[in-house]
Amino acid sequence: MNCMLQKVFESKVKFIGVADVYSGIQQLKINETIDLVLVDVDYAEEECLSFIAHIKTSGFYNLPVFVLATEQTYEEKEIIKEMSVEGIFYKPFSPLELVKRVEKVLFSDVV
Repeated sequence: MNCMLQKVFESKVKFIGVADVYSGIQQLKINETIDLVLVDVDYAEEECLSFIAHIKTSGFYNLPVFVLATEQTYEEKEIIKEMSVEGIFYKPFSPLELVKRVEKVLFSDVV
């Protein structure tokens, strides 16, 4: 998944792919140029949801979060929506649509 995302974002934004939540947290700590977080919640779902909650509620980060997921139960969808993420993309998803939504969030205030 990281290779595909790297390819679709390479001309738009800097993309740093990580393999797990721990690596994601480390990148947030050391890299102040991160503008957006994409989280694939299909792997280690509870850890990923905790990671998203930390980003959205800690006060340390003011970052938009997009979620990649397979179709989930109604309850799981509601949990993700309650976290105020900027978008949820269900697999399989259109990489071009993802790029459009990310650009809209990142560059909507640019004049």
